[in-house]
Amino acid sequence: MGILLAITLHHFLILFVPLILLIGAMRFLLPKWLSKGKAKVSAEELAISPEHEFVQLSTGERIFLQYYGDPEAQPIIFIHGWNSYSIQWVFQKCLASKYRLILLDLPGCGKSDAKIDKKYSPKAFADLLDTVMLHLKPAKAILWGHSIGGITIQDFLTRYPEQFSRISAVILQNTTYTNPLETLPWTKVWMALRRVVLVPWAYVIIFLSPVFQVFRWLAYYIGLAHLITRFIFFTGRQSPQQLELTAYVSASIKPGIFARGSIGAFRFCEHTALHSIQIPALILGAACDRLTVYTASKRLAQIFPKAELHRIDQAGHLSLIEQYEEVNRIAEAFINRVNADG
Repeated sequence: MGILLAITLHHFLILFVPLILLIGAMRFLLPKWLSKGKAKVSAEELAISPEHEFVQLSTGERIFLQYYGDPEAQPIIFIHGWNSYSIQWVFQKCLASKYRLILLDLPGCGKSDAKIDKKYSPKAFADLLDTVMLHLKPAKAILWGHSIGGITIQDFLTRYPEQFSRISAVILQNTTYTNPLETLPWTKVWMALRRVVLVPWAYVIIFLSPVFQVFRWLAYYIGLAHLITRFIFFTGRQSPQQLELTAYVSASIKPGIFARGSIGAFRFCEHTALHSIQIPALILGAACDRLTVYTASKRLAQIFPKAELHRIDQAGHLSLIEQYEEVNRIAEAFINRVNADG
């Protein structure tokens, strides 16, 4: 019996140890093979700010806020995209030398509590942003939203006009003006699948969220998440560290929360009230965005009366990471023009 077990173990090691070693090697080599950029970020820059707090919503959840820069400087409030959290703004932290940066985690993301009522939608996030604004009482604030963060800002502007006096301008990056499915490539296919496939599948993910969480981490550890992340969010000009960071962040988000937020986003539609809002808006789109086509940015520029449109040519959906230097330069120049105009 002992000999049989020894032989079995021997064959197992011969077959599977090389496979495990190969998978491990692929996991660490893939980011380098898939990336052309050289941008790096230190552990200190990735760390949570010593200046942080939790703000409690009327619904009971706590929202996590981080602060960087001089408290007396002009504030920029960052709202991240879905399937992410505030760490995605790490390459904008350099702006803290001139501005007061305020980074929030949306519900169920990063260190913020999951929503007690399980309602994840642009409307719920707009209510959250209103609570944060009432708490901060900022002056001449810049609201900067990426993807669903940009949708959140649009909903906020239409529902809380009393907050306009606190806002100097908005920056809407890689975002859309309507149901995100309508501004995906092959939109007719996605819209046809919405009710019969996408929404039912989202409820399956919600029901089996712990199982899908295991799959997410498994995909991360074998490198599959890096491969998917590269071709969905980037163009190849990202650095290995940027790819690693994004793959890790995506794996850390609970699938059930991601699915609920996606269902909520599917109900978003264009707000006609935005046509009369006189707040300056910087619209940043990316030429190679595979999640929000550039025509969505062009449409947003038509909706806002005081819009300024810029296209990032060599970037995908995460242009704020892949081409952060260009993005930061454009944003800072825009803010300077807004402030100069009074």
